[in-house]
Amino acid sequence: MGIRGLFVGINSYSERPLKGCVNDVSAVRELFKAQHAAADDQLRLITDAAATRQAIIDNLRWLAEPLNDGQPEIRIFHYAGHGVQQPDQNGDEPDGADECLAPIDYPSAGLLTDDHLAELYQGFLGTTRLILLMDCCHSGTISKDPFADIRYRTLTPAKAVFDEIRAKKQAYQQQQVDSVAQQILDLQQRSADPTEIAKFAGDLVSSLQKQSFGQRPQHENTVLISACKAEQVAADANFGGTYHGAMTFFLKNILSENPQISYANLGEQLRRSLYDNKFQQIPQLECPNSLINQPFLR
Repeated sequence: MGIRGLFVGINSYSERPLKGCVNDVSAVRELFKAQHAAADDQLRLITDAAATRQAIIDNLRWLAEPLNDGQPEIRIFHYAGHGVQQPDQNGDEPDGADECLAPIDYPSAGLLTDDHLAELYQGFLGTTRLILLMDCCHSGTISKDPFADIRYRTLTPAKAVFDEIRAKKQAYQQQQVDSVAQQILDLQQRSADPTEIAKFAGDLVSSLQKQSFGQRPQHENTVLISACKAEQVAADANFGGTYHGAMTFFLKNILSENPQISYANLGEQLRRSLYDNKFQQIPQLECPNSLINQPFLR
């Protein structure tokens, strides 16, 4: 099997440094190397000062290159670091915010938006299975800590940024209301067929769904496992003296015990593990129906 992976972990931010991100990507890289006999040079590890915006972009392009070994193509992008929301720039986000990754040099080079990531993901072949493991925050309020020593993988935007996000959300919602109202009027004028009405409703629901970190719904081989909902924060915590992201810690434990677990069962066990250990974040699994019961990385 043609497995290639990019593992990006950043602890040493100038603002709000973290502790578990490098441990996360190092541990998962070693696990995949051992379990799937992946070549060492096909599992790139980029951490801290090396994890610049341009380096992440360049390595995502490398990740998309075919191996040409005749085997099914599997690609893994594991990111552990800060995440942040910024005002939506093209009017495609229901909540008015773009979800962004924060490279080590984001203060000078800028963030990596979900729109830019979506463009990069388009470089992957349609037959390539792309696995996105995102252990970072989108944004949200901080709940009471379940551990004494815990950080959250989010950067705090200025009040003006939140105000702009709120305004863009309101503008998006009004635009959608106007559009839906017009579509309903058009449908009433041309048809009363229940089948057409049901299809219209289904298409409408799909069009309003929030996509995360640039995942394109038309890419039928993409699986996204993220640490939390768009409005939540992801924990960076002390597990018996070693720091990890909560999502990655339990992900590694689950896969160590059952490397061929299905995506559906993996998502459920992740949710249960975080809930049972009092982490107030809900991991998200976005997976095509054709893959939901397939074994992980098989």
